[in-house]
Amino acid sequence: MSWFEVDRSGLRELWGGKDKCFLLYELVANSLDEPGVTYCRVSIKPVEGKRQVTITVEDDAPEGFIDLSHAYTLFAPTRKRGDAETRGRFNIGEKHVLCLAEYATISSTQGTIVFGPKGRTWTGTKRHKGSLIAITVKLTKRELEGLREAAQLILPPRGVRLVIDGTEIAHRDPLAVISTTLATELIGDDGMMRPTKRMTTIHVHQVGPGEEAMVFEMGIPVMPTGDRWHIDVLQKIPLSIERDNVRPSWLRDVRAEVLNYMASDLERDHVSETWVRDGMSDDRISRDAVETIVRKRWGENRVVIAPGDTYSREKAIENNFTIVSSREMSSAEWKQIKRNGAIPTGKDLWPRDFTTMRERGRDTWTSGMIRVASLTMEVAKIAGLKVRVMMIDAPKASIRADYKEGVIRYNVGVLGEAWFEGSLEAQLSLIVHELGHAYGGHYDKTAYDGLAAIGAKLALADAARFEKE
Repeated sequence: MSWFEVDRSGLRELWGGKDKCFLLYELVANSLDEPGVTYCRVSIKPVEGKRQVTITVEDDAPEGFIDLSHAYTLFAPTRKRGDAETRGRFNIGEKHVLCLAEYATISSTQGTIVFGPKGRTWTGTKRHKGSLIAITVKLTKRELEGLREAAQLILPPRGVRLVIDGTEIAHRDPLAVISTTLATELIGDDGMMRPTKRMTTIHVHQVGPGEEAMVFEMGIPVMPTGDRWHIDVLQKIPLSIERDNVRPSWLRDVRAEVLNYMASDLERDHVSETWVRDGMSDDRISRDAVETIVRKRWGENRVVIAPGDTYSREKAIENNFTIVSSREMSSAEWKQIKRNGAIPTGKDLWPRDFTTMRERGRDTWTSGMIRVASLTMEVAKIAGLKVRVMMIDAPKASIRADYKEGVIRYNVGVLGEAWFEGSLEAQLSLIVHELGHAYGGHYDKTAYDGLAAIGAKLALADAARFEKE
């Protein structure tokens, strides 16, 4: 006596609520898996006077359905488990189809089996080549429409003609062909299905009008993704027994590979979409892809500012940089951003490193420095401020000058000595700017008001006093 029995009614209850597209996909996948197939014909016809539909799938594979007992034997050993480039592995797809059928016929080179209310019957009828499977199932009008729409999504492989209700489904040329290593499942030496990795090919396809982007397993739709393109993986995908979902980690790997190749084709509106962010968080993502995505999302001038770094924030605003908040990305995305150096920090762009700073003694000041120092004191006096002037060398600090507690420091290491001999307008501009900080920070209203007051007082002063002697 067998160890197991299968209750068809119970199986029917479990699978009756599934999207009926799987009926068609299972049958077509079986035909496409047969060696030597070049033609597959599909017919979807309502049964007159009944809420039933007959689905017929016929192919021209030279040997046909080799072992007809597999049609009704669950999990029987199959050559497909050892072949990464065939779609089957569980040897259960036909059983899921048959459990929902009212009637079914499977005819091949080995004979014919008829399934009906009283069970299955073998006949001696054999085909010269190929197989024909016809099933009659109960479908609503909406399910029938969905089935016909689903049929149009199948991506027939080159060299195989797929004809559905008299119309040939055109082969789609991919936008990109990507070679990479992906996880799959194959039978091991111990006869057990094992996860493994192997080189394979990904075809990236344009999404047609009215279609939703999907993942395909060798042309058979698996699940919608919401991505920018259809993704067709030309080997077994690690799937559950329902064959309608993939592991998130596997999909993330695939998305990263697609982005590595296709990131430059993304529009700005796409780069913040969930699927892009998912792919960018994967360790497979390339430096070029990260740079492209980040540039399209935040522009050429972008920076991340550490909490409390007021100076960098002010410099970013001053220089029209986009400030990227840590909350805009996940920790996994930030990992790839940092690994690839795609967004500089405020301290990278505007360092304030005074560790090597040295003050210049007055005896080392050039005539230009002396004149700028005097000019600073005079402007401050007109503005009603009292300041002291220092000359420093701090080449690792990005600032040209700063103001703090009544002291203005000119950074010769950044300005250069020639600046002190140059444009009076540029010198006055920097002097007034720094004196404005006596009233507040770059974007404080008090600083704006203070600068306005300084400007008004200078306008009332004798402009001639600022002319060079």
